[in-house]
Amino acid sequence: MTKTRKVAVVGLLSTLLFAGCAESPEDAPAAAKEQYEFTGPAYQSVRELAAHSHVVVQGRVIGELATGEVYGKEGPVPGPDGSAEPGMEMTFYTFEVSQFLAGKSPGRTLTLGWIGENTTSEQIQPIGNGEVVLFLEQLVASDWPSIEALIDGDFYIPTTGSDNSVMNVADNNTVSARSKALTVLEGKSRGQAPLVASIDDVGRSAKPDVGTRVLQP
Repeated sequence: MTKTRKVAVVGLLSTLLFAGCAESPEDAPAAAKEQYEFTGPAYQSVRELAAHSHVVVQGRVIGELATGEVYGKEGPVPGPDGSAEPGMEMTFYTFEVSQFLAGKSPGRTLTLGWIGENTTSEQIQPIGNGEVVLFLEQLVASDWPSIEALIDGDFYIPTTGSDNSVMNVADNNTVSARSKALTVLEGKSRGQAPLVASIDDVGRSAKPDVGTRVLQP
């Protein structure tokens, strides 16, 4: 059987807050498969999403660094039977930036943390090998022992922990939102289809407010 653990994403996935776990009575704890479902914001505009992000970048994955279970800052949480609850699977990649659309980082090669397969597929797709625009928050591996065991230094994660932070890049320098929620460059959504825009327009909308509403861990 599968049990679903809801992960509250408050600006930063860094909190890794496990806000409840629903398990049906017939589930056997030893045989249960953990599945994570994210509960968090889904921003409607590029400008609002950028305000909650440290950087907005265009680029692609060029290699995989590590995969493992990660936990909150205090480490594994004891379950009802005293054994440690399963962590959340994350894969870390080397991400090569072709351009910064808003915000800055020390270099053009970033360590990117991506949610693993034990999450609901409706929330975030695999990063893939294609060119993408990502809205990211910057974190430090040493703040989480389980992450520091996998990688060193700074790393980046999608701002909302979901497809809301990802746009696919087409050959003609346009981008399309993966999330149905992201529908406009600025202002309020009026129920339009997922946003399709030029990369330049995304950059212009992201720059004015980038990082101004980032929540600190």
